[in-house]
Amino acid sequence: MTWTRPNLKAVLALGIALGLLISLVSDAEGRRRSRRDRKKRPTVVRLQRIAPEVATIPLGQDLEQVVNWARIRLEGRYLPRMKNALDMHERAAVQMEFDRAVQAVQSGLVAADGTRTGYEVSVIAGEFAPGVGESILLFRDGTTEHYFFFTEGVLWKYARPLAGSKLYEARMEQYKADHGEPVSTKGDALGRAAKWRGADVELRLSERRRVFRSDLVVVISNSLKEVVMRRRGSTKTHQLEETENPEMGDFIE
Repeated sequence: MTWTRPNLKAVLALGIALGLLISLVSDAEGRRRSRRDRKKRPTVVRLQRIAPEVATIPLGQDLEQVVNWARIRLEGRYLPRMKNALDMHERAAVQMEFDRAVQAVQSGLVAADGTRTGYEVSVIAGEFAPGVGESILLFRDGTTEHYFFFTEGVLWKYARPLAGSKLYEARMEQYKADHGEPVSTKGDALGRAAKWRGADVELRLSERRRVFRSDLVVVISNSLKEVVMRRRGSTKTHQLEETENPEMGDFIE
C-alpha cells in the first residue's frame, strides 16, 4: 500500500496527540501517587537546626549516657570558671558546685508510677503515661529546660520548651524551611501541633501558649515509639503524643 502525503500527516498528528495524552495521564498518575505516598516518605529532619546539642541527644541509651550528655553542657559553664579561678580554694569551690550539679541530674529521675509528680499540669502534660515503666528527667541548663523520657530505663523521647516572642505561625514557617512540609497538623485543647517524620526520628512542634506561653518541640525515636505503644497497650499512635490527662483539663478550666 502506498501512503499519500495527507494520510502521513494525519498519522503523525495522531501519534503526537497520543504521545501528549499518554504524557498527561502519566503526569496525573504521578501526582496522585505522590499525594498517596507523601505521608510515607521520610522528611529530612535536621535536629541541629533546632539546636546543635539536640542533634546529640542519646536516644536509645540509658540514664548514664543522658547524664554524660548533661555533664558536657555543664562543663561548658563551669570549666571557664575553674580556669579563671584566682586560687586553689576558689577552684575547689567551683569543682564542688559542678559535682553537685551533675549529681542533681543523676538523682533527678522521676518515675511515672501513678503517684503525683507535678508534671501532670506542666508544659509536658500528656507526654508520658503512668504505670507502664516510664520515667522523666528534667535538666535545667541555665534558662533552657531539657526533658528526657525513659521507657524501662531507655531514652525514647526528648522535649524542650521554646519560649520567646516569636509567634507560633512564624515558628512553623521556620520549621518548614528547616525540615520541609509536615506530614500532619492538628489541634487540641492545648493548641496546634505539626509533625515531621524522618528516617530515624519523629519531630513534633506543639503549641502550649494558652497556659504556658511557650511552644514545645518533641523528638521521638521511631523504633522505640513502637515499643512504648505496645507497653501502653494501644494501637492508636496519636496517644503517644498526648495521653488522656483529666487533671490537665481541670487545670485549663
